[in-house]
Amino acid sequence: MAHFNDKDYFTDEQLESAKALLEADDLYSREKLSEYAHTVSFWWASTGIDQVYPKDYERAQTDLEANTDFHGLTTLNDALALDVLDAGMHAANVPTILVNEPMLISSGHNSDVRYNFFYPRWAYDEYRQQVAELAAAQNWHYLDLWDLAPAGEFTNSAIHLTPSGEALLTTRIAEAIQSNCK
Repeated sequence: MAHFNDKDYFTDEQLESAKALLEADDLYSREKLSEYAHTVSFWWASTGIDQVYPKDYERAQTDLEANTDFHGLTTLNDALALDVLDAGMHAANVPTILVNEPMLISSGHNSDVRYNFFYPRWAYDEYRQQVAELAAAQNWHYLDLWDLAPAGEFTNSAIHLTPSGEALLTTRIAEAIQSNCK
């Protein structure tokens, strides 16, 4: 320990090698869906924080640009990682429910073009259709709650619910668990 701060304690080559090993280990652990879920669950459970909101914050944007772009795509065919979703649904031999969570559906300017800041209508509709078709083909329990929460139940983004919005969501998920996961 006495020499830990010496300039030549580790060579630059050893440090680069250690960085590469740590990066590879991190990437490998992300590839294992169950490990990633455990990591995220650990941090949420340890901190009790999903997102921190200041006392006053600007509500989610509802007036939108008339822009149909979605990451430069014109279709979502072959763009979704449905194989990863399928692997997750089969990762454990336990009853599982796939939940499509609520998002803000804007009623402001250009809401006929975009649901919200994140999604043009064409892209989100195509996503929902592809997931619903896969869920039906695989006989999954699929709970599509995308339009469950009214606009007033979103915080500063189109995907983060207020506490009462979360209560709506958890009530519906609890009902689905009770009826589907016996």
